[in-house]
Amino acid sequence: MIAILMSTYNGAKYIREQLQSIVDQTIVEWKLYIRDDCSTDETTDIIREFMAKDDRIMLTIGSRNLRSCQSFHVLSAEHVDAAPYFMYCDQDDIWFPNKIDETLKQMLKIEGSHQYCLVYSTQKLVDGDGCELHRPYPDYSRKNFDIKHILLENPVYGCTMMVNQALLKKSMPIANSAENHDYWIVLNAISLGAAISYIDKALMYYRQHESNVSGNVHRSSFFGRMNRLIKSDKDLQYFTQRNIMFSDFLIHSKDWISKQNKILIQDYVNHTNKGGIRSILYLWKNSFRKEKLIQTLYFYTLILLK
Repeated sequence: MIAILMSTYNGAKYIREQLQSIVDQTIVEWKLYIRDDCSTDETTDIIREFMAKDDRIMLTIGSRNLRSCQSFHVLSAEHVDAAPYFMYCDQDDIWFPNKIDETLKQMLKIEGSHQYCLVYSTQKLVDGDGCELHRPYPDYSRKNFDIKHILLENPVYGCTMMVNQALLKKSMPIANSAENHDYWIVLNAISLGAAISYIDKALMYYRQHESNVSGNVHRSSFFGRMNRLIKSDKDLQYFTQRNIMFSDFLIHSKDWISKQNKILIQDYVNHTNKGGIRSILYLWKNSFRKEKLIQTLYFYTLILLK
């Protein structure tokens, strides 16, 4: 049995297509748990249409708007005992019919020799009308998953991943400071020495449009980011918030994180919070570099300006 967790909010425009893509999966042993985050459009009406035809779909209406990350936390906490495997689902994407099947097969391959497991895949980009965007997609097939790399960026999109129950339980609760639920779970996975496996094929369409949570991340060029940095301190605030998440993660994992990883996170947070040239020298000396040089330059610019 697979538990699929979906948080919805004013998703009426696209959710019908997503729900149908889940119903059309080649594997039928799944349950879809939806928490609506106080939508004001027809989202819940559309969900109820599907519920009337398929008893595997269940809906809870939130009492207040929590936003995406904490809405997914509530779903995860409430249903952590519902199944041995969990997948996360956005309201506006489209799953390929074999998404659950392919991901589960890979999970079963790695789970036998590991207590904690995570599988993720790539995706194809489509626009708001569902037309494929033929853009180069970032390579998220991270070969070396370690704390140093994950402090810089999270290559795992929650909508592509499956985790086993042991990992999800260890990841609870998701801190209020978490950037998103997938980043938090991946932090736990790496710190626990989990088996992390990448499927090098697209298993879904990821919809890019103006109102989704992270749909426009691939459009952000170096010069676009620099222009934004000059005009606004938004990226600096974003960076500072991420360090709060890392500090909260140290509290969350205090009973089992290795001493080496604990010191690495503490040193990284301390240096990057201070900013300035000394922090950049620390980062360079300790090989804190992103996948591309231009990304590293922008990251170092952020630190220099703190």
